[in-house]
Amino acid sequence: VSAKIVKKCFDFSLEFIKNKHDKSIKSHGSDFQRPWWEFIYNTTEGKIAEVASIALLNFAHSLETKTECDLLNSKFKFDDEIKSGKHNLDANDIVGATRRVDVKATKRFAQWLTVNEYKELDGLDMQSEIYILMKVDLMHCVGSSRNGVINAKSWERFDSAITCSFCGWAFVGDFFYDADKRECPYFEYLAGESLINADEAKKIKLELDNGMPYESYLASYVKNPKWRVQNSMKVSLYSKKQYGLPVNSLKRKIGDLYRHLI
Repeated sequence: VSAKIVKKCFDFSLEFIKNKHDKSIKSHGSDFQRPWWEFIYNTTEGKIAEVASIALLNFAHSLETKTECDLLNSKFKFDDEIKSGKHNLDANDIVGATRRVDVKATKRFAQWLTVNEYKELDGLDMQSEIYILMKVDLMHCVGSSRNGVINAKSWERFDSAITCSFCGWAFVGDFFYDADKRECPYFEYLAGESLINADEAKKIKLELDNGMPYESYLASYVKNPKWRVQNSMKVSLYSKKQYGLPVNSLKRKIGDLYRHLI
């Protein structure tokens, strides 16, 4: 993603927090209030992930239709409009898609796609039908201090492109053992709990998919504190409740994703 577009995403974040537009800056539906620099960082990171996803899908569109196209303004488009109202969420992270898509950004070493339950509104669970995960290497651009707090002065140094990597995608039903009813999540995390090792998570997900009873899964793994401590990544979550999938369990074919969105 070019420096020019990165700066545009940053300017969007500044405008967003400057006016707030009745949005909360709490961390992912929790009661933890994010500092302004973290809110700007997360919002910028998320917008860059959207841009990268749109470029990738438009590239797939050009291959499918055998035509040249503008990667940011063709079949799929970038939405930089700030919505007003506390509960007025973006209609779709991918303008032009026939299904509602939520693009998630993650840092370079993240191993999970997590979805916050707080997006449940009017009885609609999790709203989006498809989730895309992009790794965004933003930290090298803005830098950080020794204690992990982003240096405010470094926000002015948007003078280079940002590298993004496509991690994969999932249907909303993929987060659940009972996909049709969206019940019995494979991996559920509450506030304060730590992510578990992604390789171990993939192993036990395969056991479930191969016939292991869900109650046995809960007893052996999810509700087994010893196992969870042994396999903890020591990364605590803030959200009241999240559902997750390890990156190594996500769908990877971009062509299939494209065909589900046209």
